[in-house]
Amino acid sequence: MTDNTFKRRHVLGGLGGLIAGSVVAGTAGGAEHGGDGTDAFEGTIDGGNERDSYQFEASAGDGIELRLTAEDLESGRDLRMTLLDLDGREIGELPTDNPNRGAYVTSAELGIASVVGGDVAERTGTYCVRVSGADGPVDGPTEYTLSIETVRLDRFDPNEQRESATRLGFDETVEAVVAGYDHDWYAIEATEGDEITVVYEIVRETDLFDPALVLHTPDDETVPLDRSADGEGVTAAVTGTYHLHVGPDDETTAADFLAKEAYRLRITSSQGDPLSSDADATTESAPDDGCGDDR
Repeated sequence: MTDNTFKRRHVLGGLGGLIAGSVVAGTAGGAEHGGDGTDAFEGTIDGGNERDSYQFEASAGDGIELRLTAEDLESGRDLRMTLLDLDGREIGELPTDNPNRGAYVTSAELGIASVVGGDVAERTGTYCVRVSGADGPVDGPTEYTLSIETVRLDRFDPNEQRESATRLGFDETVEAVVAGYDHDWYAIEATEGDEITVVYEIVRETDLFDPALVLHTPDDETVPLDRSADGEGVTAAVTGTYHLHVGPDDETTAADFLAKEAYRLRITSSQGDPLSSDADATTESAPDDGCGDDR
């Protein structure tokens, strides 16, 4: 295998600042680079089972945004980027619409030389991006550029799972941001007969991205809601915890995968009094190092 040397390039207009780091020459097993902030690199996959690894730091709640472009793409030289968490497990959200087109894997056949990827860091520590042939060895040298950017979405992230939902009280207002790779979960306690109204106000809208709101009841029924500043009411059929999911709709493509919408959310009830919440609490796990096991 050929050793690779990466060149650092400045990224203009990103949400995060460029943080200086050292560029490390490649080894026989591919190259590795450590850094954090907003970084862009140039590299070459020469063939064989070569892969290049890039380590970077992210805090719990950061959005991780990736862009990969293969230069002079030809058949048999498609590239794949893989995002790994602190334990070396593959993560990375997919677009909800046509997930195999324009995300993570280039396609010479479809004329897709530039692809995106992203996810929200659920723990603080060292993450890794690997670049390799899409389906094994490439037929010849393929040059590429890779951009890794970490952005802060809002103070409630990571609330990516129903189990880690941000607890709200009635009439409590939150301001947050949702992206095409982001899932915001909220939880509220309601009593049978309460008229639960979800008020969703767009603070900053993008033409490319339309989030979806879905209310999950304690008995696992789902109720799609409109994004409405006037609010949409639902009568609580049972007493318990109701979960609201704000996330990508079913038509989110790679083109709007990294787009964001800032919103203001309030949940009211015709009967409920203000309840306690944990919206001000933030939790971050202890950092870990490395790209995980050798896969």
